[in-house]
Amino acid sequence: MKTVLGNADWTREISRQYSLTEDLVLRLKEEFLAATDLTVQEYVTQRHLELQASGWSNDQIFFALQKEVAEGRFRHPGATQRQIRRWIYG
Repeated sequence: MKTVLGNADWTREISRQYSLTEDLVLRLKEEFLAATDLTVQEYVTQRHLELQASGWSNDQIFFALQKEVAEGRFRHPGATQRQIRRWIYG
């Protein structure tokens, strides 16, 4: 049976199992949900800006994003570099 992430019993159980305060479990849950709430297109756009700010070239970024989308948390068959460019630049 699946446990709902927002369920108070789930929060108490995780708190007990990992010796964390319930406030910390709630904060971690909020951060996790915020990080996983992005669509693949939103993720690509945000990640492009992050990598660009780190000094990566677009060729490096497109290659990295192609790998991240294919191997990441998205239920997406992967993306071509052309698709990635279209998501970023429209």
